Amino acid sequence: MEALPPELRLQILLSISDVADLKAVVHASPVFHQQYLLDRQKVLGRVLEGTLGGAFVEAYAVQASTCLDKPGGELLRPTVEQFLGEYRGFRLDPGAVLRQCTIEDLAGMAAFHQDAIQTLLEYCPAVFLSKFDTTTGTPLQVGDLSTTERTRFLRSLYRFQLFCILFSTKRPYYPPEGFSEEDVLTIFFGIFNPWEAEEVACISRIIETKYQRVFEAIKGDLDRDNPRFSDWDWPTTPPGSFYLNEERHLEVHIQGTMRRGLALFRQVLGTEDHEALVQLMQANIGWQEDPSLTRCLSSYVQSFRRTEAAELSAHDQMEVDSKKLRYSCDRVDAPPLAWVVLWRGEYSNWFGEVIPSSLQDWGHVFWDGRRLHLFGGRNAVVRERWAQDDDPRYTLV
Repeated sequence: MEALPPELRLQILLSISDVADLKAVVHASPVFHQQYLLDRQKVLGRVLEGTLGGAFVEAYAVQASTCLDKPGGELLRPTVEQFLGEYRGFRLDPGAVLRQCTIEDLAGMAAFHQDAIQTLLEYCPAVFLSKFDTTTGTPLQVGDLSTTERTRFLRSLYRFQLFCILFSTKRPYYPPEGFSEEDVLTIFFGIFNPWEAEEVACISRIIETKYQRVFEAIKGDLDRDNPRFSDWDWPTTPPGSFYLNEERHLEVHIQGTMRRGLALFRQVLGTEDHEALVQLMQANIGWQEDPSLTRCLSSYVQSFRRTEAAELSAHDQMEVDSKKLRYSCDRVDAPPLAWVVLWRGEYSNWFGEVIPSSLQDWGHVFWDGRRLHLFGGRNAVVRERWAQDDDPRYTLV
């Protein structure tokens, strides 16, 4: 193929639909590598479109957010609000996003996808399905994700990363500039359909669960009383040691470390040697109290937002109007079957803490109707949902 005319070599590169495949081709062939360099922006843009599909805008938003101005190392509230306004615009015109991407944007998007997202796109579906309680006891196999399932996973991973970038602080004990949990719920999660916010809640749950196990494994190594810190005099705390045996301290360290983002999480997943894991965590443990994603999606904060809001949001209004919620054969922009069944076919703007954890454990909102029927997920939703008298739409308002 290297002897083909340049025009045909370009068409071959443009026909590649995955970043990993593009990387393999240009690394294997000096001729195709040169062709790629000549048409880098066009090729990389096309291949990223194929790789990311309906999550291209989310990937661009993550890339763009890393370039925001941070005076003193912190994102200020006006900067975040302006960016989220632009993000809403991106979502209305995805085609314009690709046209405005620079080669630096595309390269950054490709690098982050390969460094973090690709691994998690395999890890998260497998872990979710391993948690589903089958009658046979045999773990479910993921197989190939459908286009819609893949898009749901991709967009939720990128949105989790965007949350980490926009609402984190480097200052211990202080929340990001001017943001309460209610603010984050309104200006960030209010952008999404409720089942899409639930996708992010499920991703957060899987990450938090893994970090809980990691901290349990390494907390003795990093405790103030560990012999490795014996040369440091009391009462001061030596660098690299943490109070991880107190539940409150442990929780804020877990939340703070989650906010380091998906690149670190991918590193943690790939670190099997215990001492290497201790060193990785020692260098990256964070501390952050508010606004944690879990608290932003708590039933209390969701109730408080509704009570304090000057007017109903569009999503709230659809719930009040008892708008019918229909399963639309797994369109990317439509609710998944599990969500429709959970809410008995009527609109709901509740998500996060109010959803049974037994459903979040296996990622109920990610799966297509076909797969849900095959492994018995629909029946599981019916079993686990609340009785009509206990419906959060009526009990929590």
